[in-house]
Amino acid sequence: MNISVALCTFNGEKYIEKQLDSILNQSIKVNEIIVCDDHSVDTTNSILDKYSLNYPELFKLHKNENNLRSNKNFEKAISLCTGDYIFLSDQDDLWREDKVEKTLNVFSKNPTAEGVFSNATLINDIDQLLFKDISLWDSVYFFENQIPKPIDLFKLLILKGNYLTGATLCIKKEVKEFCFPFQTIEKTFLHDEWFAFILSQRKTLFYSTDKLISYRLHENQQMGVGNILKNAKKIKKASKNLKVLLG
Repeated sequence: MNISVALCTFNGEKYIEKQLDSILNQSIKVNEIIVCDDHSVDTTNSILDKYSLNYPELFKLHKNENNLRSNKNFEKAISLCTGDYIFLSDQDDLWREDKVEKTLNVFSKNPTAEGVFSNATLINDIDQLLFKDISLWDSVYFFENQIPKPIDLFKLLILKGNYLTGATLCIKKEVKEFCFPFQTIEKTFLHDEWFAFILSQRKTLFYSTDKLISYRLHENQQMGVGNILKNAKKIKKASKNLKVLLG
């Protein structure tokens, strides 16, 4: 069993080293890290070159001549992965050391699974926990613990919108056979929603309730889940209202 990481970077000098270290520090080691840099103009590539030199058997660095933006850059990175399992990674988060292990456990328990995503904690630009009572799932109104089981993830996607954050997703290599090209429109329909649509429709999307990454909120994010800090009270109110509706 080989494990790949598809990591996309763009002007990520501030956080990329911490993210890479968290990937390297997994309880189950990954076999390759495919990095596609989207024409960074800061010191990101110098940092990546250093890691590639220190881990030549692990890092495979690809530098885009032109800026592809997030959707197409992830499409490229995933297409270059050779592993049986492909973990998607942003440049500015932190992986819990058992992220790979816990994710593979979900695949093992669910033989039909083609994709697994997870919850996450929310941190700021200095690694501090932002909320004790709001998780990544709460921020996208995916109140999993309050929804009757089993959850129809496809129906939920159609009725409520996307709940899957790509930075938490792992897919089997077979998914590459039917996911390309991404049918996405930048800024309105992103790669993670594309995976949610395909896999939930196929009934092959599963999840871990564990918070397996720390999802970073900062002002320089290329993509994100919206202004969570501003909407914190609204999120908490929505959660309470759902509890009332469900009795």
